[in-house]
Amino acid sequence: MIRKDLFLRYALPCANTLIERGETTKDEIEKMKKILQKGEEISNDAIKKFKVAYAFCKELGKKLNKNPMDEEVIRKYFWFEHDYLVDLMGADIDCKVYPARIEKIENKKAFVITPIGKMECKIELIKNLKKNDWVTIHRKYVVEKISEKDAKLLWKIKEMEASR
Repeated sequence: MIRKDLFLRYALPCANTLIERGETTKDEIEKMKKILQKGEEISNDAIKKFKVAYAFCKELGKKLNKNPMDEEVIRKYFWFEHDYLVDLMGADIDCKVYPARIEKIENKKAFVITPIGKMECKIELIKNLKKNDWVTIHRKYVVEKISEKDAKLLWKIKEMEASR
């Protein structure tokens, strides 16, 4: 299933990097967030702003014989390949994607437990969250709800990576 919205939810937490590089503006990013929140059509130009993530999804899509915006491709990239790149570039741990369980929601924030500890995350990119939901987080943003089965598998993988 083609999911530009999913790609954008995973990519938007990295927007400050694009702003710092002069590749986009804060206003453009805010427009993207509003489009996402309203469920409006996401343009290819918006997706392509995130050059690195898009290029890797495109390459991965070719390998899997799928559209770069297929949800399987997006998850494979952000759940696994993205973290490898983060390590290669020496970026901070916040840039990695983690599974999490929501412990509470308060003041438009989710308080979650992850394989690397507890944290407070923004929930502006996703709707209808509740206590005990399993989600993924990226740069302290809740990105998507996931199944408990996927969360527990991803949790084990992330724990093993963190212990290296």
